[in-house]
Amino acid sequence: MPLLRPGADPRKSDFCVHDIPGQGSVLCYDNGIIEPITLSLFSILSHEGESAQSWLEEAARRNCYPLLARLDVALRELAKLAEPRKAAWAKTARDSLVGPGMKRLFEASAERVR
Repeated sequence: MPLLRPGADPRKSDFCVHDIPGQGSVLCYDNGIIEPITLSLFSILSHEGESAQSWLEEAARRNCYPLLARLDVALRELAKLAEPRKAAWAKTARDSLVGPGMKRLFEASAERVR
């Protein structure tokens, strides 16, 4: 379930939400950063850059789809907005850690639903 401002009903919002079997609902990355928690992740990653690599690796090992989905959004935005070196790191981190983790969890959830 998206974490929006108090009182907001995500079912009545204009935001695109994906229902992931066995994982819950997550906001589509096309929405950009609209959750405070995702903005906090973006801020940490934009400030720490490559020094956050080990933290990202640990986050990917946790197998928490909502966390990975929020990291995916934060890294996508960082790849678009940061200076070239940090943008390249963000894209690599998303492609090598977060994306594969999300795919693995999605596939495992799909198998359980069948």
